[in-house]
Order: sequence, then C-alpha cells, then structure tokens
Amino acid sequence: ILDVGCGPGSWCIDLAQKYPKIQVVGVDHLDIFPSEHNIPSNCQLLVADALNGLREFPESSFDVVHLRFMALAFTVSQYLKVIKDCWRLLKPGGYIEILESDIKVYSAGPVTAKANEEISKVTQSRNYCPEELIQLIPAMISLTGLNTQIKYRSIPM
Repeated sequence: ILDVGCGPGSWCIDLAQKYPKIQVVGVDHLDIFPSEHNIPSNCQLLVADALNGLREFPESSFDVVHLRFMALAFTVSQYLKVIKDCWRLLKPGGYIEILESDIKVYSAGPVTAKANEEISKVTQSRNYCPEELIQLIPAMISLTGLNTQIKYRSIPM
C-alpha cells in the first residue's frame, strides 16, 4: 500500500500495526515523520515529492494507492499528474482511493461565511482551486482509470 502525501505517517503506522502482514509505504515532501523506533517494521516513511512522478517506485508495484486531503497541496494540473502517476504504480487489478473534503462550509452564519470568503481568497492567491478541483476529480478519474466508482458523502456539521 502506498500513501501519497502521508504527512507524519499516522495513517500508515496505524494501518501497519493493525495489519502486520502487509507492507505500507508513505511518502511526503517533508520529513515530519516520527523517530524510526516508533515505526512498525512493515512500514516505511520516505521523503519523496509526488510532483516528481514518484519515480522512486517501479511501475505496477502497489496493490493499493491512497491519496487523501491533497486539494490544498496541488493545482488542478498537478493533481491530474499525480493521479496519472498513481495509476502507473498500480498492479493490474489494483485500487486507488482518493478522499477529498469540500473546504466550504454550507448553511454558514455570518462569521463562517466570512471565513469561507477568506479561505477562498487565500487559495486563489496561491493558484489553488480546491472547489474546482473537487468537482473535477470524477472527470480526472474517468480520464485515467478503467473501472471507477465515485461516492459523495455529505457530513452535517
């Protein structure tokens, strides 16, 4: 299993502890990982920039690729490139899981509406368009994947 953008590796470590017979690899562009003695032997956390094509790994080397909460890390074109690279890394019959969150809070009061506006301004000033990206993910997956299943879940807050 490959986790792209794993941050401190918490998901990888939890998964490796729960399933000790699998191998879990997490990559992030920053080394914010815990000390090695806190990482299970079936888990590797590596510094690698997903925008460089994840060339550290040969084609068809993972059964599962996991990508989560990266809408604020990549532009739309960068995200598409990363998804294409993830497909390249999958073994035949492999599975990609992409989980993104809509960063806008709906039915917002005046304070939250103002926060929505400020977040939108900041992301646009950095050329990130998370709202657009989240809407485009189904089309990106259709362009790059074979069998796709897309689910949308609304979480009341």
